[in-house]
Amino acid sequence: MKKSIICLITAFVLALSLSFPAFAASTTLDPNALGPEASMQLMFAKLQLAQAEIMKEQVQGRMEQIQALQEEQRLISGYLNAARQAKSSAESTDSETEIPADIAQYMRNNGLSYGGDTLLSAEEWDVAISSLTSRLEQLGTQTQQQMVYMQDYLGQYNSYLNGANQQINTMNQTITSLARGQSMYGDSDAGLAVTALAIGLVLGCLVTVSAQKIRRKAQKA
Repeated sequence: MKKSIICLITAFVLALSLSFPAFAASTTLDPNALGPEASMQLMFAKLQLAQAEIMKEQVQGRMEQIQALQEEQRLISGYLNAARQAKSSAESTDSETEIPADIAQYMRNNGLSYGGDTLLSAEEWDVAISSLTSRLEQLGTQTQQQMVYMQDYLGQYNSYLNGANQQINTMNQTITSLARGQSMYGDSDAGLAVTALAIGLVLGCLVTVSAQKIRRKAQKA
């Protein structure tokens, strides 16, 4: 009886010792062997990450446009302050005042009316101020439109990025389930081989013990 117990324990210990390397070999995480579900999840995650990168570039482009528009608005605000001071001077002296060269150049480049001369009366300064104000309002409208576009692209970027993260998390759960769900009694080839080995060792041990008992009974007889 003691021999049979020892034999059984030895068989199980041997089977378990052999099962761990076999199980490790059977659970190597080969991307090509994850199954169609995990492969599709990985592919979909890659597509969403690529789309998120496109949206990121769009957001960055819109941000640069907004920054350029805001810089021009700050420039016009400075021009308006100078124009109002020049108008006030023209009114107080009842004479024409000279338009700064940078303001005149900017207005010519953007097709803004100011009289076309270097010396402006108070009335002509009113025309210049009105043109600069209209330009400032136009830039403000463009800035708001660009911000709407940027927010839309940013929302799409976050959506694609979150979708990719969800697919990656799902794929990780699938891989974890594969790693935890397989054992020496699993469905893989290695699991079946280890199972057969364990059963064979146990049966062999039992047969050996039974044969020894039969032999001893025969000798006594």
